[in-house]
Amino acid sequence: MAFALLLSFSTVQAKNFIAGSGETKTFTNEVEESGIIAMNNATMYFKNSSLGSSSGGRFTSSIATPLTVLSALHLQNNTTLYTVGIGARNLDLELNELSALYSDGAMNIRSLDMYNQCRFIAPSVSTLETLSIRGNSYAKFTANGVGHLEVRDSIWVTTGKSMVDSAYIRNVTIEFIMNSATDGVYASDKITIDGGEVYLNYNLTNEFIESIMAGDGYFDIFRSNTIVGSIQILNTPSFRSSVADTNGTYSWTVTDISGGYGVDFRVSDFVLIPEPSTYAAIFGFIALVWVAYKRRK
Repeated sequence: MAFALLLSFSTVQAKNFIAGSGETKTFTNEVEESGIIAMNNATMYFKNSSLGSSSGGRFTSSIATPLTVLSALHLQNNTTLYTVGIGARNLDLELNELSALYSDGAMNIRSLDMYNQCRFIAPSVSTLETLSIRGNSYAKFTANGVGHLEVRDSIWVTTGKSMVDSAYIRNVTIEFIMNSATDGVYASDKITIDGGEVYLNYNLTNEFIESIMAGDGYFDIFRSNTIVGSIQILNTPSFRSSVADTNGTYSWTVTDISGGYGVDFRVSDFVLIPEPSTYAAIFGFIALVWVAYKRRK
């Protein structure tokens, strides 16, 4: 019995891409909004292709597979895949040469290897083995039970708490979107930081700010409380950090508490930024008072 590895739904029904059991197929210059089906150990290569659609910001492709199917999907040479999620625990994904994978659903796969200026955006990723981000690539996801994570010469944006067994970091930017005081990257085994520059950039959400305002009124952001685990340092990396002083709803004061090294900060003195309509009302009231004053004179 053949199981479907990859199935997309669209208002436009076109031909399906099909790779049979044990087959390897290559597709070039494809623009499709139809089904992609791989059977039992099939491997599929896409080059210079666009699969699925993102009309209105909602992805119309979806990927689903029985957990017993073992297959591979390769996106190469400026190929883009849109999906609402991948639930294939045994699926190996590879992105290469300016390719991109966008998902508005969680990714539950075996491995993901991306390199050479690729983009990967998904809410969360659970892999059984490895996740590798290399070569000036950009990835935005929260890791949940990832085995080994490698981020090298790339940017990783993480929201909330990312959980990995082990991690290798070299010459990276990690952007933390902080929803709570416990958000960060947590490794149950070891985090290796191997030379280059490690830049930590913190962005605070309304939920984070409001929880701090309800407590002590300030929060100290340290490397040690956002990258947590047994740390191994190789080849003397340099560290740099920054914290935004507003998120558009609140503003706050950022104080360097690292002795001038620019790696640890305290955020405090939070202020709610008035809505533009509030400013308009204030200026309108001032104008009315001024007119009344002139009439009296």
